[in-house]
Amino acid sequence: TVYAFGHLNPTKKAEFLKIKTSLPNQRALEITPDHMLLVNGRFVKASSVNVGDVVQGNHKVPLKVEKVESVFRSDGIYAPLTPSGTIIVDGVVASSYVFLQAKGNEYPLFANGFVLPISQQVGIHMCMAPFRMLCMGVSSRICDIKDDEGVAFWVDWGMRLAAFADMQSLVIQLIMLALALVIIPPVYA
Repeated sequence: TVYAFGHLNPTKKAEFLKIKTSLPNQRALEITPDHMLLVNGRFVKASSVNVGDVVQGNHKVPLKVEKVESVFRSDGIYAPLTPSGTIIVDGVVASSYVFLQAKGNEYPLFANGFVLPISQQVGIHMCMAPFRMLCMGVSSRICDIKDDEGVAFWVDWGMRLAAFADMQSLVIQLIMLALALVIIPPVYA
């Protein structure tokens, strides 16, 4: 089930990674470099995928990455949001989310290099709980509100907040984390 699109822009030109796996007769997965993908059992940025890594296929089938290349496409960007936070694209398990920091690969990094012990996949999925509840329970019209680039308002707000937090000192980041821990888990539950 797709309850909304985090990004929906059918005319956007963008760089994608074309990832060919060991699945016979299968089209290569095309994914933006910052989108997360289940690699070697962890959700990481697609840009960190290397030949020889193992991605998870449909029905938990391990698929070996055989080729990774960069391609540019002009037929749009689509980021479907699902209740589980994952989606199967061209036979490969991918995240519904993008990695929100320029540095790092799986876990959020604080200003002093401290690594938060909760993956971005889990953290973003928890933070998306209010949006998911609105879209799936209150009104899907709320989910259709997008900016000029086709980014959903909730997704844009979260990305801006993450970028703001990334530029702050460790003290401010810890205060923001404490607030998030007070607000998000009860809503998620």
